[in-house]
Amino acid sequence: MKKVKITKIFRKTHLYLGCFFAPLIILFALSGFFIVNNLDRSTKDGSYVAPEFVKYTTRLHKYISRCNFRKTTNYEATLNSKELQENCYIFKYSVIAMSIGLIITILMGLFLAFKYSRNKLLISISIFTGCAIPTIILML
Repeated sequence: MKKVKITKIFRKTHLYLGCFFAPLIILFALSGFFIVNNLDRSTKDGSYVAPEFVKYTTRLHKYISRCNFRKTTNYEATLNSKELQENCYIFKYSVIAMSIGLIITILMGLFLAFKYSRNKLLISISIFTGCAIPTIILML
């Protein structure tokens, strides 16, 4: 009886953590896509002009540690703004919470995958290749 209850709690927690953090995870995945494909930089000849949304989300992704993601030309004046400092720290802590929540949700998902899957070997192979392929690519 207790095992069923713990598994049910894991499934619900996994579901709600995933739903809660999904918007931020999508935002960071999208901005990471923009960065990797250089879509955040306008070309010098003007043939491509990066949209403001793309520039803003990539600044948010790149400069969260310095809280310099707002559109500004005066970095020091922006950082001295008390309101920005408070908002910045709130956002930083939400990103930290998202990271921790993502890790917990992934671990719960892996637990549930092993618990309910008939083919545990296939899950193990998927996890192994999901770790091995990026590692090999980075070592090339």
